[in-house]
Amino acid sequence: MRNLDLSIRCGEKIAVMVKSGSGKTTLAKILAGYYTVSSGDSFLDGEKINYSQLRQLVTYVPQQSYVFTGTILDNLLLGAEEEVTDDRLMEVCSIAEILDDIKAMPLGFQTQISADGGLSGGQKQRLAIARALLTRQPVLIFDEATSGLDRDTEEKVIANLSKLDRTIIFIAHRGSVSYYADRIVEIDSGEKIKDRINHRPFSFLMTTL
Repeated sequence: MRNLDLSIRCGEKIAVMVKSGSGKTTLAKILAGYYTVSSGDSFLDGEKINYSQLRQLVTYVPQQSYVFTGTILDNLLLGAEEEVTDDRLMEVCSIAEILDDIKAMPLGFQTQISADGGLSGGQKQRLAIARALLTRQPVLIFDEATSGLDRDTEEKVIANLSKLDRTIIFIAHRGSVSYYADRIVEIDSGEKIKDRINHRPFSFLMTTL
């Protein structure tokens, strides 16, 4: 990353389009506070913050979604900071377009899964998205987090996420992700080459999760 200056407003939805091999995951982990940089700083409301503070504000969802041995419910509640009601659980699973899949399983939320089996790659990604929505961090970073979904399901998930009253950064190389973003930032070879407002034909109502 070189000469990268990126300002993100509260509640904004940004699509960061990065060519394969141009530092996509590196950028995601810098924004999430997992990687430190040799120069430059991060600011919140004009005040400099450190990487430890940054990590408290961000939930990062990688392309490779992990599940753990246990029930689907166990996996969803992993990292949740407060008691989760049934209604909220249904809501986040609906947003992630995984609710129907879970209901179709004989044991529903009590279905046993593991890292080695039980769910497809796309189901794992949607489960990880639902899990991220149960956190209270104000910033969500999705690093190719819908890459394993078919085009129609991916569009539904991105459209659902775009309506939330949270700051969301989509990092991807597929242009379909950018349609629902407020801004599109293009990065090539570690440098920002474009930063533009996305003039969509429709405006979406914001809902609070």
